[in-house]
Amino acid sequence: MVGQLGLGGGLRRVARLGDGWLASAYNTDPQTFSTALTRLGGEFPHALVTVWTWITDREADAERMRTEVLAPFLHRDPA
Repeated sequence: MVGQLGLGGGLRRVARLGDGWLASAYNTDPQTFSTALTRLGGEFPHALVTVWTWITDREADAERMRTEVLAPFLHRDPA
């Protein structure tokens, strides 16, 4: 699998060299994803992924990261 690369030369490399495509769910929208998938060919294995990892042994640190950093950054409700 190859991570998301742009619609230009990067996507051509994915089609030529990759055995699948992992598009960033954070960095795409439905139209862009659909356009890229069409360019790759309908049967090309694909998925949308985004992984955020924060490791701490303090509950207060985890809560602060979720509410004060990630939620504002992603423009999402921390709940």
